[in-house]
Parts: sequence; C-alpha cells; structure tokens
Amino acid sequence: MVETSDSWFSDDAQAELAPTLGRASFVDRVWEVIRQTHATGSSTVFGLVGPWGSGKSSILEWLSAKAVSDGRGPTWLTVAFNPWDYQDAASLQSGFFAELAAAFGAHSTLDTARARFAAFGRTVAPFASIASLVGVDLSKAVEAASGLVAGDESTGAARAKLEAALRQAGTPVLVVVDDIDRVSAEELLLTLKLVRQLGRLPHVHYLLSYDETTILDVLTRTSLIGEQTPSRARDYMEKVVQVRFDIPALRPADATRMMNAGLEALSASGWLQLDETVSARFSAAYFGFMAARLNTPRSIKRYLAQIRLLSPTMAGEVDYVDFLVLTWLRTLEPGVYALLQSRREDLTGSGSRVSLGRRDDQATRDDAFQSWKSALLSSGTREQDLEGVSSAMAFLFPRFGQIWARAGSYAGEAIRPRIADESYFDRYFGFGLADDDVADASIRDTIDGLSSDGTSDHATLAHLTQAAVTNPALIVGKLAHELQAQREPTPRLIEWLARLHAALPAEHDFISPSRQLEAAIALQLRRAPGPTVPTLIQAVGSLSPELMATVVDRAGRDFRNETTSSLKLGDAEIAVVREVLADHFRSSDPLSLTISARSACWSWSRIDHSGFSEWVTSKRETYGDLDTLAFFVNVSVSMGTPQISRLRGLETEEAKNHLDLAALRIQFAEEIAAVGQVVADAFDGPLDTPAERRRVALAELGRVDLD
Repeated sequence: MVETSDSWFSDDAQAELAPTLGRASFVDRVWEVIRQTHATGSSTVFGLVGPWGSGKSSILEWLSAKAVSDGRGPTWLTVAFNPWDYQDAASLQSGFFAELAAAFGAHSTLDTARARFAAFGRTVAPFASIASLVGVDLSKAVEAASGLVAGDESTGAARAKLEAALRQAGTPVLVVVDDIDRVSAEELLLTLKLVRQLGRLPHVHYLLSYDETTILDVLTRTSLIGEQTPSRARDYMEKVVQVRFDIPALRPADATRMMNAGLEALSASGWLQLDETVSARFSAAYFGFMAARLNTPRSIKRYLAQIRLLSPTMAGEVDYVDFLVLTWLRTLEPGVYALLQSRREDLTGSGSRVSLGRRDDQATRDDAFQSWKSALLSSGTREQDLEGVSSAMAFLFPRFGQIWARAGSYAGEAIRPRIADESYFDRYFGFGLADDDVADASIRDTIDGLSSDGTSDHATLAHLTQAAVTNPALIVGKLAHELQAQREPTPRLIEWLARLHAALPAEHDFISPSRQLEAAIALQLRRAPGPTVPTLIQAVGSLSPELMATVVDRAGRDFRNETTSSLKLGDAEIAVVREVLADHFRSSDPLSLTISARSACWSWSRIDHSGFSEWVTSKRETYGDLDTLAFFVNVSVSMGTPQISRLRGLETEEAKNHLDLAALRIQFAEEIAAVGQVVADAFDGPLDTPAERRRVALAELGRVDLD
C-alpha cells in the first residue's frame, strides 16, 4: 500500500525528532542549564546555534514542551516570537510587546505584569507602532484589562514598575525567538536591541535560534557593524548572547541511519523496490559523493521527499540508483539538473552534436573539460562542490566521466534502462511515461504472449502499434532489445512484427527503425527450430513478400556483432521464398518497381538464384531485352526531405549472371551510339524514370568491360 502521509513533505518542526540522531544528551543538558535560571532573578539570553536544516526548530519545540511539562519547581511560561512573521520594523516592534503582553495575560500570576508591560511598551515607541496589530487595538485591550491610568510616565519609571511586578510574580518566562537569521539587516538589529536593551527583565529569559554564518553576514551589512568586519559582528553577538548551545553536527552514522529508515519506508510503501544489487550500487554512490551534502536532518528529509515524485508504477521502468542519484542533483543542484536536459545529446551520445571523426587529442580533451567546468559553475555549482557534482554526473553518464577525466572518447553503450540510454532519458525527468512511450513491462508481456501463442490484449497491441508509429525510434528500439531475449518465435509473433513494420513511416535512411525491426525479425528466424522456419517465412510472406525477402536474406548472412549463427536455408525454405516472390512479382513491370521492391529482388537473387533467374527470363519474354537490362540499373535515394531517386550505373556483375551482355551490345549498337555519354552517379545521375533507365542501360552497356 502506498503511504499517503504528508509528513515527508512538511518542513514543520517536529519536537519528537529533537532527542533522536544522537542528540538526547545534548537537548537534556540544554534544558537543565535553562531550567536552573528559574532560581535567579536576572534575565539570560541563550543562543541555539546551528546551520540551516540542522534541527533548531525541532529542538525549540522540544524545549518549549519540556518547560511546560518538567514538573520540577515553578511552571514556566513560554512565549514564541518569530520576527519573520512581521513585514517591517514597526510591526515587528509592536508584535514583540503584543506577544509578551498577551502571554502574560494568559497566566494568572502575571495579570499585573501584563498591565505594567503594556505601559512600559507605550513609553519606548510611538503609540501607533506598538498599540496596533492586524485586527487588534492593543491600547483598548490594555486599558480594559489593566485599568491603565492616563498620563505621561517616563520609561525608567514604567520599567521599574514592570520589574517589581515580575519579581513579585516569580514566574520564569522563556521567550523563544526563532528565525532571526532570516530577517533583513534592519529587522535583525531591532530584534537584538529589543532583547538586549528592552527585554532584559527579571525572570524573563530568551532563547535565540540562528545560523551563525548567516547572522554575521547580515550584521556586516548594517551601518552599526560595517562591511568587512566579521569580528565586530561576532563581538556584538557575544554582548547579546550570554550562553550559546552549539548543535552537534549530524554524525555520519546517524545520517546513514536516517537515510536507511527513509529508504526502507519508501520501499515498504511501494515507491522503491530495493534489492541487494540496488543497495550495493546506491551505497557506493552515497558514500562516494552524496553523503557529504546530506548532512542535516532537513537536507535528508528534503531528499527523501523528492524521491516520492517517481510514480510507484515505474517499477522496473527506470534504474532506481540512477533516479536516486539524479534526485540528489535535482534537490541540491537545480541548475545542474536543468543543464543535463539542455545537453542531453552530449551526455547520451545521440543527435547531431556527436560527430564521427572528431579529433581526440589532448588539446581537444582539455577544451571539453573546461567547457563542462564553466557550464557547471555557471549553473550555480560552487567551486568546492565541483568534485561531488562531477562524480554524480560521471556515475550517471559514462561519456561525461570520460570527458571529466580527460580520457578521450567514450566507446561503450549505455545499459538499459539507465539514464545514459537516450531511449530512457525522458523517463527520469518526467517521473513517469511520456504519452508516446510504452512501459517495458507492457512490451515484454506482449512479446511473451505472442511467443506462447496465448491470448493477447488487442487494445494493448493497438496501443503499442500506435506508439511505434508516433515515435518509431523509441518504441522499435525497445522492441528490438526485448526480442533479443531467448524465446521460441511463433507465427503470431512474426505476423504481428510484419504488420508493425508495414505501419511504420516510410524511411530510406541507412539507420532507421524499419531496418532495426527487420534485423529483429531476422534474429527470430535464426533462432527458430529448423522444422518451424518454413512456416515462419510463410507467415511473413503472406503479409509482406518484400519484407520476407529482406529478413530471410539478412538471416542467412553473417553480420558483425551477431550473436547467433546464420540461417541455413534448405529446399523447403527456398521453395517458400520462390513461391511467394514469383507470385508477388509475376505481373511487375521491371522499370516501375519501387525502391523496396528492387531491394527485395536483390535479396531474392542471393537466396534463390535459380528462381530469380527464371523470373528475369520471364521478364525478357514479356518486356524485351532492353527493359530487362534497364532493371539492373542501380538507384540511389537521397537522405532527408525531399527524397530523390537518381540512377547511378549498371549492376554489371548481377546482370552478367542472367543476360549475355556481349550479345546485347551488338544487338543495340545503334542505340548505344545514339545515346552517347550519360552521367550516372548518386549526386548528378538522371532521375529514376523508365526512359532514363533505358538511356543509362544503353550508355553503361557500351562502356563496361565485358571481359
């Protein structure tokens, strides 16, 4: 079951966390020191010091609750004051007096003190600034509650009366002031002045919470301290704070325990599936470069919350460790996260930016390194964080790792479904499947169903086909990868693949999804048990004779990096090919065949030479010698758009296998002389028309060496 609690997404203080993570003794001792001040009649200012995210607010919550529930000695009154809640200095000052006066009024022993505090507040600032808060007229509240007598009173006299009332009450008060490191310089000085000069009253103690680095930086931007004088800022804070409690840094072991607890909760609630392999890889990444910046409770909690953006339905659809490392970058380095998306081609090795033949000398490597270093710094990465960030990127993208190490070009291939594989890149940034993507599990189940001759969901097949048509490179690539798994192919699988091939957009590129699917079908034929091969060939041929010729030809040839033996064709297989192709091309005009039809004919010649030769003979009888010769003129198709077919010379050796070229040269001597020279190449050759085919055939017949 997926956990629905919003606690992971909340940044609110949690008192129960304060005594955890090895800090139980620390918070207990802090409280003991504070508690001991109740016996004194003076005022003490404490400082709870720690970096942002170290758990200061949670400790404040715990101490406030402890002050109320301790049970030893008099009951403490706690007052929470947050200067960040006020929009300017005037409202901050009025809020300070209002919060304390309201708190005093809620305690029976401090009724008199409340009235005296209100009177004191009226003497130290303009009436309007201290007597009005949003929706509250403090002057009327004070007069109604304390019967304050109108008339002028000096600040000293008002303060003396207030101090007397507080001494008489004897109630210890703890004013908790959080987030003083988040306010402006002016507001910070005012808060410290209120505490240091106006708020130091009998039995009234203050607990200030702040990040010291930030406080000193803000103070150096005030006219009181001045720029470039951090020592003066530190001296100033020492005059304000008498006792400071420095929160101990989160110990590595405690950080690891907190991380493990969070990951286990994610696993139990369905967000992650963690096995030993995943744990080992993530541990290497965590201790290698992640842990150094996941060093506060807040940073760990923020990181764990970000992981939950991945849909639980993506189990098996992404590499979990890659997603966890990418989430670390997204949480801590949003600029780098954006940079990864803008430079995906460089990182995955896809697209036009990756060029073959690029220089790979030391100067080029140094330039590439400096380019990436500048990009990372420009994206907001600090110099001291470069090592960790670059390690994370190298973990995710081996190509980047080679560049950062200045080790030359990367020649390996990405492992699916890791982020470095272009086919999976988008899943990591979209937290799920794009509209034109299909889950790997769906592809696998579809192929398994078709391979077992079991039932297949027609809706799933239709969706997969449509996705392949919309985004053929992505879906066909995944299909081809899944088809590499050992399965025994069935006619149903082969037929569906043939239909899918027919549905793909027409392309004539050297590398295309259609070619990839053809290779995948050929692989199925190579793996099929011998007795089933004729049936499988027939299954393809019944749907697309030309595809059948292509895949049978490919299955019977040895290609580099093939992991299976080539298909050995016997009489039964060749008979199927001959029957299907002879019927398909029986009425074809040899001068009007499409590019794919001509390619299928060449495949037929390699598979079944005698059957193809019989077809050529039949065309001579029907269309004559010249048109049959013109069939053997090669054609080139330009890449890109528009695609243009140009004639580029005679397929002489193939023509010699079926025609007597010497006899034809004599037969067409006059026509050869009349046609003259014809330029026939891939760039400047004539367009592919019947008339131009005859011209090129005659010109080539007169030119070629027939020996």
